Amino acid sequence: MNVPPHGAASSLRHISTPPNFAQHNGTPVPNRPDADDFGSGSIKEEVIKIFWQTFGIKPKAKCRTYQRSYPENYDYVAYPQGFKIPEFVKFTGDDSRTTLEHVGQFIIQCGEASTNDIYKLRLFPLSLSGAAFTWFISLPPNPVFTFADLEQKFHDYFFTGETELRLSHLSSVKQKIYEGVSEYIRRFRDTKNRCYSLTISDRDLADLAFAGLLDFHKAKLEGQEFLDVSQIL
Repeated sequence: MNVPPHGAASSLRHISTPPNFAQHNGTPVPNRPDADDFGSGSIKEEVIKIFWQTFGIKPKAKCRTYQRSYPENYDYVAYPQGFKIPEFVKFTGDDSRTTLEHVGQFIIQCGEASTNDIYKLRLFPLSLSGAAFTWFISLPPNPVFTFADLEQKFHDYFFTGETELRLSHLSSVKQKIYEGVSEYIRRFRDTKNRCYSLTISDRDLADLAFAGLLDFHKAKLEGQEFLDVSQIL
């Protein structure tokens, strides 16, 4: 067996394989790319191209992740001791329920938590469903610090004004022939509650309710002055 001359072996140890090539049966072949190489644009695009040509598959685009519309640290504020999350009436944005009605009922249902903006910001999405909930989770991640800010965004998006009634609607409410006075007054008040922008004194409101009574009821109450609607009953 031939033995390399003295010093030749150590010299051979310093001869390196060319970059990106390995020896296989005496023939240099390209090495497999490192895992990190797949982060580069050219290799990634080539892999995507191969998958598309071979299997007809394209990688899915990245899905947008949910981000809070309020500061993250709000989630670490504990609820009052013994507080139970209510079963909120849901707002969907698809029915006749108005934003004013919803916010009012939401605050009432919050109970003691209604005095704290952090609690209300965290609880409000639990009162939304369907398209309204989709609107909420699609809000940009710019922090909303107060409930007033979130409420304004809610009104701006969903309030149409189509369900708001006016003085003309209220003055057109009349007692029906077979309707009792209490039922009529209840219907009158329901109409008034939908006149969100209407400013009217209790005395004038009582006069309007009195004007809508049937004639024989008016005759019984003729000459009396009413300070509010409840006195007509």
